[in-house]
Amino acid sequence: MDGVIAQGKEAGGHGLRPHLSSGTLPLARRVAELVANSGRDCFVLAAGGIVDAEGVAAALALGCDGAVLGTRLWATHQAMGSEEKKKALRGAECDDAVRTGAYDALNNAVQRSQANGLEWRWPYDTCGVLLDEKEMSMGLDLEGWANEQSVEAASAYLAKAFPLAGEGVGSIREVECAEVVVRRIAEGVPGVIRRSHALLVE
Repeated sequence: MDGVIAQGKEAGGHGLRPHLSSGTLPLARRVAELVANSGRDCFVLAAGGIVDAEGVAAALALGCDGAVLGTRLWATHQAMGSEEKKKALRGAECDDAVRTGAYDALNNAVQRSQANGLEWRWPYDTCGVLLDEKEMSMGLDLEGWANEQSVEAASAYLAKAFPLAGEGVGSIREVECAEVVVRRIAEGVPGVIRRSHALLVE
């Protein structure tokens, strides 16, 4: 069976720049509609800002077959990556997630000789959480700042201070076992759907 992931601009990591992309809700609904009308045997997963049972239930209500939980599953003990960055996600809010092309520009500069010429180019950028609150409050222009630094210095800074994460990060409060997270979400979805149904039925 084929599958497609409808990733909205709320997603962490790589994605289309916001002015060229759609939010998860309208995009996932449209993709689910197109697939349903195509007659093809294909599943649809929604991605972007989904971290809990409510988000998964919303994806199902849109006609999707499930959801992708990138940021939420990164904040688990089993995920690869720095424990320092994982813990930092616990204190972030939704509006702490920023999109920038600086991360990829630096990665391209560092990896150009090792990546067979494969680079992230416009119109893609990266979404993450800038951990330095002072620089966030100053409205730091990451791309402009990165251009003024050496590749090595800027890369080292972003590697430490810019964990990739989507806008759903504000609902993450603990770094947990992946099994616990998945089980809680799976067990919580039916309750969310029943509650929603009760609001609509007299």
